[in-house]
Amino acid sequence: LFEVINSTAVWKDEEEKRYVFRLEGFTSILRNARLSFEQRQLTAMLVEHFKAKPVKIHYKSKELRCWEIPYSSITKFENGDLNFSRQLTEERLSKIKYNSPPY
Repeated sequence: LFEVINSTAVWKDEEEKRYVFRLEGFTSILRNARLSFEQRQLTAMLVEHFKAKPVKIHYKSKELRCWEIPYSSITKFENGDLNFSRQLTEERLSKIKYNSPPY
């Protein structure tokens, strides 16, 4: 989800080394990917796994309620276990290969 940085959903703050996003934009990306979460579960997951914090940003005398996640929390998940990923892919392909109906 954080690869969609140039969209309206996620902003990359180089000075503070963090990602900033509005929860509404984030949930719209999830809905487009056909994923659904309750708002309460989503915020709990963001806080527990990604160490997200609510933050208020002031822009042109308006206050925006956003969330911030440090870079380090995201890069921890980017550098995943390649062997585990390969194993999952092979299992999925073998199920498709042996369980698919003939053409």
